[in-house]
Amino acid sequence: MTCLKTLTSIILLLSLSLLYVNGTVAATKSVWGWAWIGNSSNANSVIGWISFNSINCDPNQNGIYEGAAEGAPTGCPTSGTVHPYKVEIDSITGILSGYAWSSNIGWISFNRIETGAPPTEDPCFLAGNCIAKVDFDSTPKKIIGWGRACGIPPGGSSIQCGGGGWDGWIKLAGTISSDGPYKVWAEVPPSPSPAQLHSYAWGGNVTNGDWIKKAVVGWVSFNCKEGGIVGGDICASKSDYKVLTSFNFNRAPSATNLNVTNDPSQYCFNYNPYPPIWLNWTFFDQDSGDSQTAYRVQVTTDPTFSSITVDSLETTSPSQSYSPPNLAFNTAYYWRVMVWDSKGEPSADWIYPPSPAGSPTPKPGSTFTTLLHRFPWPSFTYTSSPSAGEVVNFDDTSECWSISDPVNSFPCPNSSDVNLSYLWDFGDGYTDGTKGDTTHTFGQANDYAVSLTVRDNAGTCTETVNLTVQLPLPEWKEIPPTSMISKFLANVSSVLKNYLKFLM
Repeated sequence: MTCLKTLTSIILLLSLSLLYVNGTVAATKSVWGWAWIGNSSNANSVIGWISFNSINCDPNQNGIYEGAAEGAPTGCPTSGTVHPYKVEIDSITGILSGYAWSSNIGWISFNRIETGAPPTEDPCFLAGNCIAKVDFDSTPKKIIGWGRACGIPPGGSSIQCGGGGWDGWIKLAGTISSDGPYKVWAEVPPSPSPAQLHSYAWGGNVTNGDWIKKAVVGWVSFNCKEGGIVGGDICASKSDYKVLTSFNFNRAPSATNLNVTNDPSQYCFNYNPYPPIWLNWTFFDQDSGDSQTAYRVQVTTDPTFSSITVDSLETTSPSQSYSPPNLAFNTAYYWRVMVWDSKGEPSADWIYPPSPAGSPTPKPGSTFTTLLHRFPWPSFTYTSSPSAGEVVNFDDTSECWSISDPVNSFPCPNSSDVNLSYLWDFGDGYTDGTKGDTTHTFGQANDYAVSLTVRDNAGTCTETVNLTVQLPLPEWKEIPPTSMISKFLANVSSVLKNYLKFLM
């Protein structure tokens, strides 16, 4: 197995390349590499290798075993056609599925449909009734349950339990209540990455309830670090083997409460030339302490998502809301979201909103429909510093849009929309329905909230300004200068007369 280090790197790259298919994350994560079969008393006994992925024996993936010529190590099936096989772990449930291969005992299955029910001592029996699964709540993370060796069916070309060769269970954890004398556990990333499996499983049959006493293949070592007779490290001295997985023993996150905010009030005074839509969700993760670190949203007019209108790509953000740009008005859309948790794990697949009742769409997902076009943008100018009793000019500068051209605006009074209506409210109890410019006279000095509401077939918007009306200017009356002098002299004369009377 001297070439396993190089082979492991090749397998890792190929396995990681399979994680994304058509922009989606695979629902399962691969297991690959080799385990070593010992017997009941000697973990180094030469019984054989277990391969967890056909890529181990077919590095160039041409479907034909070519031995050392393509870098395949010993322990693979006989030369010729390589039957594709692999063991996988479900990203959400942690349940194992698929097949491993041993040249001595044949196929090892993790599929309940072929193996039948595991023994009642199965640690999964009370928690999911599975063959083998990840125990997410254990420390370190364990894989519990069974795989079943199914023998080698006649011809070796099909996979089924009950064929020729040895047929029996391989137990991955010692007991239900504790780790027992053995356990398969994971050295979880980020150090190292991918995850390495460690320690031993047990291959035997039960005798009077005791799995230890009757061995068939005995101990199965998952890592050369514990591969010695007494569990010692033999990676450098004998063989560098291990079983690895792209599964990081962290439950994949999800999202719930997918909904769309398509609030008509948000269409008023929207500076962007596209609808103000917000797509919302609630991050959900079964692992305590995990939070959202990124999201990806796709929007399309195609219910099969074969063509994408808007793709946010993977966006690093805890936000659980996204406003897609550049959407068209008067258009129905579908959308979906993917989220990442704080351990870098993405949701197992795209998450779709619930389908409408009776929806014929190939994929689940509700639609949302943008409104007809941009809403009216009411605006106006007026005489500056008007006074009470003065005629005030209100000049309409409002803009409108149409279904035929939802991007370019035109003066609202030019609209042919039969639903177009104006309402001027001058804040003093008087209103006016004039479409366009108008006038008004305020009777008293005061502060007035003057508003213009414009309605068309898309929606209604209102612009309000505060207008201060001042007191009228005082009136001035001119008096001729001669009249003023006469009055002055008359006053002086009167004063002198009164003074003379006083002296006499």
